[in-house]
Amino acid sequence: MGPSAYFAKNMNAVVLNARYRLCDPGKLTAAQQASDIYGQIKWAVANADTIGIDPKKIILHGSSGGGHVVMCQNSYLAQKGESNLIALTIPDCAQPFGWFTKTDPATVKSKLVRDAFSFNIKLGEAYCTDPVKQLAARDPLCYPDQAKPEVMSKWPMTMIVGAEFDEFYPATCELVKNLGKTGRLLEYIEYHAVDHCFWFWSELTMSKQYYKDMRQAVDTYVR
Repeated sequence: MGPSAYFAKNMNAVVLNARYRLCDPGKLTAAQQASDIYGQIKWAVANADTIGIDPKKIILHGSSGGGHVVMCQNSYLAQKGESNLIALTIPDCAQPFGWFTKTDPATVKSKLVRDAFSFNIKLGEAYCTDPVKQLAARDPLCYPDQAKPEVMSKWPMTMIVGAEFDEFYPATCELVKNLGKTGRLLEYIEYHAVDHCFWFWSELTMSKQYYKDMRQAVDTYVR
C-alpha cells in the first residue's frame, strides 16, 4: 500500500492523483509541467464542495520523482504568491537533481550515492533548456532543491521525509538545512535502516512507523 491509498483508506481523506505532462527537453518545460498541477489545485479549490474537501486543508504529497514534482510546485506557487493554497507539502525521498548536478562525485564516500549520479543528472536535464545556465541561476523550477532563499522562504509549509540508506540522503540533509533557515520547514523525519521509498512495503516495522507519523503530522498541521 502506498501513501495515497493509506490516506484514503485510513485517514478519511479525499485523494486526487494529479495528472501532468512529462518534461521533454525543447518541447515541454518544468514551468509547463508545474502549470498542469497548479491548474488541478485551482480546480480542487473551486470544486471543493462537489468533491467533499475543505479547500483550506489541501496536502501536496509525492514520493521520489513525485517528491521532486512537489518541490517544483512549491517553487511555482511561491513565484505566483499563492502558497496559501496548500496547507502542507510532503516530498518523500525527493529526487534532488540539483545536488547531483553541482556535486563532484569524487568527493562522495558512499558508493550507493556515487552510483546514482549519472541517472539523476540526466533526469534533471530533462527539466531544463540550458542545464548549466539554469543550475548557475538556481532555477527553482528545474532545480527546486537549489532554489534561492527568497523563493524557498515563500514555499508552502513543508515536511521533509528521508531514509538512512536512500541514495538521496546527503542531498536531503542539505535541503533540510537550507529550508530550515527560511522558516518553511515544519519537520524532518529520517527513518533508519531502510532505503528509498521503503513505505511501499507495509510489513516493515519502519513502514508502520511512517504511517503512524503521517497520521500524526496531518492531525497536527492540517486537521
